[in-house]
Amino acid sequence: MKKLKMKDFEFKQFFIQKGEKVGLWVCVGILVLLVVFTVKDMLGVPSASANADEIQELSKKGKNLIVSSQPTEDIKVVPEQIRKADSPQPVPEQQFAMVHPLFDGGATEDRKWRSPAVLAMWRS
Repeated sequence: MKKLKMKDFEFKQFFIQKGEKVGLWVCVGILVLLVVFTVKDMLGVPSASANADEIQELSKKGKNLIVSSQPTEDIKVVPEQIRKADSPQPVPEQQFAMVHPLFDGGATEDRKWRSPAVLAMWRS
């Protein structure tokens, strides 16, 4: 019996004749893998009631911690900056003097349309 080599095998002719069946069985194999992994994942997780019980237990622990918590002594000390914040003092203008003002309060806005000044290209 002659041993068949890969270079002697005609893939094109094989897929023309049996390509549909090969593709179908590849898809069936992938489908079976997906079903198996899905069933495995469904059976591996705890039930919904177990999750609900765990959430209830964690919620009760959190509520008990909130109810039984007591502030420490360093929380009672209010920093000086916060104590002064209830009556702020005006900031002197000279402290933040600017070279150019942000707004020109004396001039009114010019709303007339004019052709824009187009500058010519400067060549040296």
